[in-house]
Amino acid sequence: MDKPLELIVLSNTTASDTLIDHLVREEPLMLGYRTIQKRVTYTIPSVPGTELQFAASINHYLVRKGYDETRIFHAVYALNEAILNGIHHAGHDTPENTTKLEWEIVRDQQEDYLLVRFRFPGDGFDVHKAQVNPIVEGEIWKQRHGRGHMYLARFSEYVAYTNHGRDLHLVFKLGKSATEEEVLPLDPARHGKEVEEEYLKAN
Repeated sequence: MDKPLELIVLSNTTASDTLIDHLVREEPLMLGYRTIQKRVTYTIPSVPGTELQFAASINHYLVRKGYDETRIFHAVYALNEAILNGIHHAGHDTPENTTKLEWEIVRDQQEDYLLVRFRFPGDGFDVHKAQVNPIVEGEIWKQRHGRGHMYLARFSEYVAYTNHGRDLHLVFKLGKSATEEEVLPLDPARHGKEVEEEYLKAN
């Protein structure tokens, strides 16, 4: 008998059970769902200053697919925060400590969703310590922990941890794309600086 999955859900608004099961448990998509962009994997070294290159690579893809600009900005901003967590808090700014980032895009009958998985190095995060009480959100800058999780919860449809805080699962609602043409994801190792500059100019 399989061991029950240790799942700590920090936020869930509109993500369906099918999306969550596919993202967290890697179950096949049910009827009515299909893959728009198959899974892409990045290996991120814990090098301060490189975080935006990886988030901007996803931004490059989303912009060329023609998704809503506000939703793209929210997703990329949240992903940048999550990558920063991996570099600084889990990876301790040590290049050999790498974070694995996987992303894919899934469509239900109405709109598309960006599904993201992180595998952080080391012992993971003390998730309970990092949670933020939304009632005191206005005092967030005075808190030592939880700012990143506040952004994740605000900008995504679903935030959850498994594997004792080492694995992070995120769902972002993208809406409908403006084009059905294929867009090839860029390799951050080759185009990271280029897409970072593109992102900064646009934002």
